[in-house]
Amino acid sequence: MHKPHHPIRTVVNLRGAPAYKIAGPITQRIKQLAPLPNRHNVDNTLDVIKKLNDTPIFPHFTLVSLDITNLYINFRVTETRDFISNTLKRNLLDTQTQQEL
Repeated sequence: MHKPHHPIRTVVNLRGAPAYKIAGPITQRIKQLAPLPNRHNVDNTLDVIKKLNDTPIFPHFTLVSLDITNLYINFRVTETRDFISNTLKRNLLDTQTQQEL
C-alpha cells in the first residue's frame, strides 16, 4: 500500500502465478512486433547505469531522481488491449499473429 499514513507497500513474488512463465515471452514478442517509440524507456538498473555513463554531465547540469508515488497503477484492460491491437495493425501484422498476441 502506498497511501497516506501507510508508506510501505507489500512486495509479492508472482513467480508461482499461472501467467508468470508466459508473460516474458509475450512481452518480448510485442516489443519486437510493435515497438514503442519512447526513446527514454529503460530495461533495468544496468541499462540506467549504461545510459548515465554515456551521458555527458557538465558542471551546470543537475541530476535528479524522482520518487514515483503511484508506481503500480491499475491498467484499464480494454483500453490497453485496444492500444496493443491498434499498434499491431499499424505495423501491418497478419491477423493470426494479432489474434495470438
